[in-house]
This record gives sequence, C-alpha cells and structure tokens, in this order.
Amino acid sequence: MTSRLDVTLTTNPPYSDGPIASASTTEGNVRLLEMQHEALAKLERYRILQSLSTNLVNLLATAVFTVATIVSLATINDSFTDILVNVYASVLGFAMLVIEIKPIASVAEYVLFLYTLKGRGLLFVFLGCIIIKTEGFNLFAGIFVISMGLVLFLTAFARHVPFITDVSTNYHKWNEAVARQRRGGAAALFAT
Repeated sequence: MTSRLDVTLTTNPPYSDGPIASASTTEGNVRLLEMQHEALAKLERYRILQSLSTNLVNLLATAVFTVATIVSLATINDSFTDILVNVYASVLGFAMLVIEIKPIASVAEYVLFLYTLKGRGLLFVFLGCIIIKTEGFNLFAGIFVISMGLVLFLTAFARHVPFITDVSTNYHKWNEAVARQRRGGAAALFAT
C-alpha cells in the first residue's frame, strides 16, 4: 500500500499528454516552497537595504544643507533678507533631519511630496539653489545637494518606489528580517 507522501498522481498537467505518477512530489513541493520563501526573504532584505541607502543619501544631503546654512549665517555680511533666508533654510534643514529619522503623521498627511523620490529630489534641487554661492563651502554644498536631488529624481524613474520611509522604520524592518532568518530560515518564514 502506498501512502500519499510516496506517490502523488496528477492527471493531465499542462505540459504532458497523459497521467503521470511522481514519487516524493510533496517533499519536492515543500522544498520548492522553502526556496521561494528564501528568495522572498532575500528580496525583502534587498528592498530594505535600498530604502536604507536612500535614507543615507537623504540624511547626507540634508546635513550638508543644514551645515551650509549655518556657515552662511556665521559669515554673512549682506542684507537682512539674506539673514532671513538662511534662518528659514536652517530651520527647514533641521526639520527635514527630524522627518528623515522619525516620521511625523501630520507631515506625511499634508506634505506628502517629501515621501516620494521625485518630490524629495526636486526639493533638494531647490534647496541647493538657495545655498549655492560662488566660493567656499557653500559652492560645494550647493553642487552636492543639487546633484543628490537629481540622483533621487532620476532614481524615481528607474525603479518603482512610491514612498520614502524613515530610518527608524527601515531599521526595525531590517532587524525583523534578520531575526526571522536566524530563527529558522524557511520554517520561520512560513509563520509570517
């Protein structure tokens, strides 16, 4: 007497002309499912790593922008409007640093373009144009922030990433994925 695990009878699969009997098909299916789940876990880690690298670019560009506005405030000898623009820009830079690290629900609701690659890229191009000067650190900072903005904007057309997530969320997702892999590989993935 043969059990169900030993022989699985499949009638007329799309790739054959008649009924076939295959031994250990269930075990093969389990292994196939394990391989699929392992591939999905790798894909999930890859996507999280992409999001973390986007976070790194955002943090770096925002930090350079904020430092450039503070340097401009310290060395400014121009008019009151230049001082006012640099104060506004430095406050905006600090706010963007906070948004990149920890999400704020009202910002996500009312200023949604900050969470898309196109919106964040165009904002960096705009901010780079605000801080660029003809010499010194602001020249470097302006060119750097504009180039990072263009990279983000063009990346939006190369891959489909609808929203940017913050660093803390990506960090927690990464830790969960690594913990799932350590708990038991594919067996732990079936539980999720």
